[in-house]
Amino acid sequence: MGLAENYAKFILGMFGFFSTGMYISQNYMFGPNSPGGTPLIYWTKGSAHPISEWWARMCGALFFSFLLGPFAFGVPLKAHLKQTMLAMVLLLVNMIWVNYQSPEECVSLTWYPQIVLQVVLVLVNAYLLTTDIKEKAN
Repeated sequence: MGLAENYAKFILGMFGFFSTGMYISQNYMFGPNSPGGTPLIYWTKGSAHPISEWWARMCGALFFSFLLGPFAFGVPLKAHLKQTMLAMVLLLVNMIWVNYQSPEECVSLTWYPQIVLQVVLVLVNAYLLTTDIKEKAN
């Protein structure tokens, strides 16, 4: 198993966890009263509004299915890495944007390490795209 496949599995595990949490309830899982405590509290204010919960569930479902691509749906790893590159960059921009535009609502103890990790994910993804990846024969 190569670095590209391990990377794809890592982001599936990491963002799959978040996707599952979003599908359960973004307010319950990542709001100020998260049962996971400080590492999972992203917001100082909660919102259990039906529209925000619906949107979070939709995003969780779509993101989880997207990340399963090479493992459940036969998406070639190189194509998946191109998609994840766009996703990782846009997620990084979104994380920085929300953290600096709404600092009173973001828990910096959670967000700053997440932003650093996201930079690493973008760099690894970029490296993998510039490296020749050998696809497994099915």
